[in-house]
Amino acid sequence: METGDITLPGADSGLVAAELSPVERLCEQGYQQLMKVAGAQTSTQAVELCNAALATFRQAVELAGDEAEQRRTARLGLVATYSQLGHQYRYAPNHAAAVKALSEALSLNPAQADDYFYRAQSYLKLGDVPAARQDFTEYLRRGEDEYLKQVAREQNAALVLNSDDNKAQAKHWQEEGIRLNAEAANFMQPRGEAKPDPARAVATYNKALDELGKALKVNPKEMMSQIATITALSEQATCYLEMEEYDLAIDNYSRIYTIRPLAQYIFKRGEVYRTAGHREQARADFELYIKQGNDRALKLQAQKYLEEKPRSEV
Repeated sequence: METGDITLPGADSGLVAAELSPVERLCEQGYQQLMKVAGAQTSTQAVELCNAALATFRQAVELAGDEAEQRRTARLGLVATYSQLGHQYRYAPNHAAAVKALSEALSLNPAQADDYFYRAQSYLKLGDVPAARQDFTEYLRRGEDEYLKQVAREQNAALVLNSDDNKAQAKHWQEEGIRLNAEAANFMQPRGEAKPDPARAVATYNKALDELGKALKVNPKEMMSQIATITALSEQATCYLEMEEYDLAIDNYSRIYTIRPLAQYIFKRGEVYRTAGHREQARADFELYIKQGNDRALKLQAQKYLEEKPRSEV
């Protein structure tokens, strides 16, 4: 019978029974009962073993009283047992009981990230989609297992996109766009000896922009979606510059200016026009920045650019 992983605190400590306190002896007994779950022949036997372990750990908690460390050890035993009981009920299957047991584990230790994922699965079986979405979201915030995170992300997305909740859908697309922005940035700043990969970053920024575009279609004035879109366009423009795709970078700065008409984007676009050799367009942007911009240093730089002579005249 499949069981969840169980760790026995202090199992390798080398302590003999005579050196253990009464609370420690009860905890050891509880874990031994819990370990027998792996050999259970039926779900009923597994649940009975978990309940026996629960009774033992509850006794340990009561005996520990105000002794903080011993009480903590006993409570950890309870967490592990409730978690295991939740798994056994899922296998039964008895998803209502699984939710109850996993909820007990999480009430004792909210950091037990995997239990959010598995409780979400039971909520789905019970048809409680909002609760499942909430647990998947919590797992994505706390969890560390990349496979479970991928499954949670996919299932959460499917639940959101199949619902009629426009606000939740927009939030999903926004979060996915922000996640893809971070993924794209990693391609430009890889760890170790890997080289920046602007082409791969550009492709990922395009995916981010698709998701953010869906979010903005629902709520065009949502600030975080706007900021994430501007970030994607700006960072993608930097990638285009490395690839010498100047016209694409120019288009990105024009799109940014449409979202947020700040003069700084006109200046940046002018610099790309200048680099690409589009002298008249660059001149128009620098003149516009001098009229509208507030940064004195950029105004001086724009003026210097305007005073440059064409190469043919040098």
